[in-house]
Amino acid sequence: KCKDLSFFAYKARGVDDELTEDLFTTVPNVTSLRGFLRAYEDNGTAPKGLTGNIPENIFSNLTQVTDLAAFFAYNNKLTGEIPAKLFRDCRNVGTVVAIFQGCKGLTGGIPSSLFSSNTKLHRPKQAFEGCSGLNGEIPMTLFKNNPEINNMEHTFYGCTNITGVLNSEFFNT
Repeated sequence: KCKDLSFFAYKARGVDDELTEDLFTTVPNVTSLRGFLRAYEDNGTAPKGLTGNIPENIFSNLTQVTDLAAFFAYNNKLTGEIPAKLFRDCRNVGTVVAIFQGCKGLTGGIPSSLFSSNTKLHRPKQAFEGCSGLNGEIPMTLFKNNPEINNMEHTFYGCTNITGVLNSEFFNT
């Protein structure tokens, strides 16, 4: 079965629907979904793009996936909150670089348990960059279970509604 679906619909102008929870049920051994649905225009003004909420179980049973970089990037019509259990089955994921980059329509806070099952995570670089609709405090325990993190560059860059005070607990991974 197919293991690499990187950039499958990258810049596909006609991809403009809601995501379904069963999207990956036929490819349980996929290892890379890098840029799978990355929107067409980098400036976040894509005329088309994914709409609606992110289904909590879209990545269910994807235990082999290692790369989710830029999966949702620049889909600024995605709305609602990031599901707390979104990555719970992705135990081998190492990179989520720019996964939500430019998703301005996402709202609510970042769940503190978002990456709690991802013990191999090492690159959350730019994960939330430009997510100006997200609000609340950066959870101090967001990366608590991720001891391999080595690059956090621009992780919250442009998150203009994120608040709080960072302290040493945040970097205690």
